[in-house]
Amino acid sequence: MKRNLLLCFLIVVLAACVTTAKKADFTRQVDFTLEMDGFSEYKWGTPVEEIGDALIPEGSDEMRNIEWFNRKNDSLNIGRADLQSITYVFDAGRFVAVSIIAQGLSNYRALREELEERLGKIIQPIKEDTFTWNLAHSTILFSYNKQSDVAMLVIRGKGY
Repeated sequence: MKRNLLLCFLIVVLAACVTTAKKADFTRQVDFTLEMDGFSEYKWGTPVEEIGDALIPEGSDEMRNIEWFNRKNDSLNIGRADLQSITYVFDAGRFVAVSIIAQGLSNYRALREELEERLGKIIQPIKEDTFTWNLAHSTILFSYNKQSDVAMLVIRGKGY
């Protein structure tokens, strides 16, 4: 439990630190489905070695054995939302989560629409502009910070 809390904290800190991101070719959509047993073509628990050269190292926490990466040529959009970054998180060398950042109110709204269309509307948010979905293989947290004008989507595999 403590390790999971630390991992979630690390993802939030990582998301808060994002200040710049490269724009990619937006012709390809992110694979984002209800059967979420991973993200894009990677299933939860996939060893980092199996993904190989597709990932670009972005940072690590050696004490907790956590690494995070961006992916080469990743499409930085979901639906109509332009994303600032997609970060793939590995714990003990296994894919466990993805953190997605979007800047601006219009991208927050577009991402929220996409999530509600694919995952269902949330009737009672955790708090204003913070939503969760509990799926069979994944837990999803989506939030918007009005002060920083940043939307953050964290998708974490269950059991990892």
